[in-house]
Amino acid sequence: LGEYEPRAIPVVAGASRLFWAPDSRQLGYIADTRIMKVAITGGESQAICDNRGALSTGGGGAMWRDDGVIVFSRGDSAGILQVSAMGGDPTTVVKLEPTEGDLHEPCALPGGKGILFAGHRKIGGINNITLWANGKRRVLLELPDQTIHWPVYAPSGHILFGRTPTTPGLWALPFSLDR
Repeated sequence: LGEYEPRAIPVVAGASRLFWAPDSRQLGYIADTRIMKVAITGGESQAICDNRGALSTGGGGAMWRDDGVIVFSRGDSAGILQVSAMGGDPTTVVKLEPTEGDLHEPCALPGGKGILFAGHRKIGGINNITLWANGKRRVLLELPDQTIHWPVYAPSGHILFGRTPTTPGLWALPFSLDR
């Protein structure tokens, strides 16, 4: 933000779903079936892992936690996965329940307090924002016949998220990290 001239950060062709490292010195992204990272000062991108399949056009995404772990989803039935930012094999953190079609767009809460994500039910067109913490799930909001996008935690004590098609826009849901 302190520079007036934009500069390109070299990423591999097909890069999408960019996300910042907690220290803002690296950028993570998804390219084809890989999760990659690159220093914002330049240099070559490094592969972190193969994300076990192609990214869905609708809801894959990733977030870099404070502890050096990247939480991600492909936007399909794979659930929520995680991998060390240093590289390795991804492991499943949150599995789909039998009634769910997919989980997507995870957001790691500060201090390792959990993961927010959006989910879709197989039947009924119900979308939700769910919190996964201490190995348990808690649905925070369900909206029939709505699409929920990118739930993220805001330090103001809210979860911000996009919603369509009825009353589309950016919405805020009150949320306490302590409770």
